[in-house]
Amino acid sequence: MHPRFLVPRPKQINSGNGYHLLSDDSVFAAPEEFRKNLLDTVQRYWGITPHFTAISSGANTGDGSYKVEISSDKVTLYVKSQNELSGALKTLRQWAEPERDLISSPRSILECGSFSDSPGLEFRGIHLCYFRETEEWELEKLIRLAAYCKFNYAVIEFWGTFPFRKHPEFQWQEKHGNREFIRHLIELSHELDITLIPQFNCFGHAAGSSVSNGWHVVLDRFPHFAPLFEPDGWTWCLSNPETGNVQRELLEEIFELFGDVPYFHLGFDEAFNAGTCTLCRQSDYPQLLLKHILFLHDILAAHNCKAILWHDMFLELDAEKWQHNITLDRNTPNPYEILEKLPRDIILADWHYGKPQADKSGVFWPTADHFAAKGFKVLLCPCVNEEGILTMAEQAADHNLPGLLETTWVAVSGTALLRKIFFVTANKMWNRSWKPEPGFADEYNVVNHLLRQIGHDMKFSETEKFGSIYTGYSFFP
Repeated sequence: MHPRFLVPRPKQINSGNGYHLLSDDSVFAAPEEFRKNLLDTVQRYWGITPHFTAISSGANTGDGSYKVEISSDKVTLYVKSQNELSGALKTLRQWAEPERDLISSPRSILECGSFSDSPGLEFRGIHLCYFRETEEWELEKLIRLAAYCKFNYAVIEFWGTFPFRKHPEFQWQEKHGNREFIRHLIELSHELDITLIPQFNCFGHAAGSSVSNGWHVVLDRFPHFAPLFEPDGWTWCLSNPETGNVQRELLEEIFELFGDVPYFHLGFDEAFNAGTCTLCRQSDYPQLLLKHILFLHDILAAHNCKAILWHDMFLELDAEKWQHNITLDRNTPNPYEILEKLPRDIILADWHYGKPQADKSGVFWPTADHFAAKGFKVLLCPCVNEEGILTMAEQAADHNLPGLLETTWVAVSGTALLRKIFFVTANKMWNRSWKPEPGFADEYNVVNHLLRQIGHDMKFSETEKFGSIYTGYSFFP
């Protein structure tokens, strides 16, 4: 198997002579505790029931590393945890190719050789939006692709699409609640070895849709709920005590469905026109915001869960200091002075979507270092800018930051876009030294190959579901 077909590409790859035909006569060797999971996965991937041989597992380092050796008569997996087994088998599936010298065959072969790898970053996340227009099969397909490319976290941002029972007004009328689908995703995430992180916006983006289209998930149909929001409806009103009460009930419903999750994304970006209602304007607004964050922090802490917040409201709008690293699209000042008082177990998601431009010290993304120096764990968050993805992954590795959260804000469609989001990001998060090859069209077809396998896993029959073009909703106009 050519190395470019492996996403992410292992750091060590050795090709040998000959091949292993995957069949019921195959022998798989691994530590005894992984017998069932290994055989179940092999059956799911290739439809075979091989023999199993136990080997010693050794001490569990928990670092995600693994090694696989393939000979003509045996496949040996050196792993010490379920996570490592999952990673090794995903690469092994990508290593396989169809049996040769036949016009048709359901069987696969493995080129003899070995490969080994370990993740370069601890947190390897993808951010996916669940819009009103999002097809359920499309969201599942993207989660499967992320897991196949060894992302270990997937943030699911609900844009008026969570099926609230106590407050059904927070869901689009056209998108009726589907708790069964969300439960399916949660169960699937355990099988795929990827952790789902729910997101619900508790400051800005309260409209549940783009600022560019003007829809509001609540106020379009229920204008009497206007006291919960600033006068324009975009940002939650923090001077109203009912805002906290409602948000508590909304978050508790999400916890009820998701169960124990290590992180919960509360949003907090782009709180346009924050503090503009009569009572908010008369308040000490930064302290009002701090109180609200601490209130939400306590709700999450009761579930042993840590908060993720977008970073942008905690920076001064100082173009001279931060240059291109801030977005000057607000008229009201950011309440950045509360940063020092925030609990240090909050994870700040530092998002930048443009090309990297080094500051005077030569650092591409100085805001991440700024927050880290204050004692926060920081996730660097690119979008679909390839230079941004590469430099953020390198800075995260070099500056000992937890990792990346690759963001998506449009209809995630088209191989060119998927290549950046999944192929480039996955490779770079696993291997800081990895660089894209010049022949990017070759990489396009690798992505298409992975999508085809996922289409088979999901038992698609319709042509449009197999490919990478989805003609549905785009977040931006």
